Amino acid sequence: MSYRQSCSLKIIALSLFRGLDMLGITQTRIKEINCSSCDHNAITSIAKSFQDFDFYNKEIINVSSFVQKVIESFSKPMQEILADMGKGSGPDVLIIKDMPVDTLLSEHDDLAEKVRNKSRHSEVALSSFCVLMGGLLQREESSHQPGYIQQIHPLRSYKQESSGRGAEPLPFHAENVFIEDSPSFLALVCLTGQKNVRTELVGVKDILSFLDEATINMLRKPIYTIRSADGFAPKQLENTAVIHGVDSWIISRIYEEDRIHTSDPDGQIAVANLKNAITQAKSCYVSFVELKPGTAVIFSNGVGLDTPAGVLHGRSGKISIEPNNNSKISMQRWLQRACIKVPYALN
Repeated sequence: MSYRQSCSLKIIALSLFRGLDMLGITQTRIKEINCSSCDHNAITSIAKSFQDFDFYNKEIINVSSFVQKVIESFSKPMQEILADMGKGSGPDVLIIKDMPVDTLLSEHDDLAEKVRNKSRHSEVALSSFCVLMGGLLQREESSHQPGYIQQIHPLRSYKQESSGRGAEPLPFHAENVFIEDSPSFLALVCLTGQKNVRTELVGVKDILSFLDEATINMLRKPIYTIRSADGFAPKQLENTAVIHGVDSWIISRIYEEDRIHTSDPDGQIAVANLKNAITQAKSCYVSFVELKPGTAVIFSNGVGLDTPAGVLHGRSGKISIEPNNNSKISMQRWLQRACIKVPYALN
């Protein structure tokens, strides 16, 4: 059977996965759930209590009253699935639909105005995910918005950039792999969606399945320099492996674009092979979700327990930054993001 025939057979499985469009049977563990009435009420209630809290510059997970409300208010199923994710034994990707979301956001055109005038549903949701996963919220110190929660929203002056503040598509990547302490998980909540702009995912295991053992072993050598992407201050992590272990976790520092470099000839061949493997995995295994208001997605950031796991993410489609037909207000796609770090040394 040819490679193309194999992919065609996998495409037949497309309709078997409920709610998520896929091109093949991936090794990535993906789960989709609806936000229960209990969890919906928990987010709404906590948001009212912490409406005036500065979620962006203060560590809400250090506020004992917040943590207590989260543990007391969220349903047992939600607590269990997020705890499993934090331990590396749950799904690699969790999609949560029908969460409470701010309304009348279109009344404010400026992003800073939107953030100031919104309620705190999404901030509470992201912070609660972190608490229930047993993690810490990470500041993005090298980002253009170095807070605990970031805005994924196009800015007109950066519209041609492939970044969280740009409007162009995003190549596949793991988040912040150019720093030593890259996040374990990434969580996104959609506030404003846009048709045909999709968050795409491809599993690390699926990528590595197209590589031979010699290439993978070469990628494990600490001979690479990994450079920051658009939207970040210039920074690079030197003398690192592309795939390496920390305690019992395996971290994958992978970019689709040209940000992994080495002077070692064999290492350069390994990087070229990795890029080809990404191309092959994309043709068979890419999954995507078109985020709508009130939808959250949490995924492992190229981090796996015991074996290389996690997912790379990207964005297809170009975000519109022009006003829609019914209003003078720009209806740009708007997500909020949180980087979550869990302790690697787990029981």
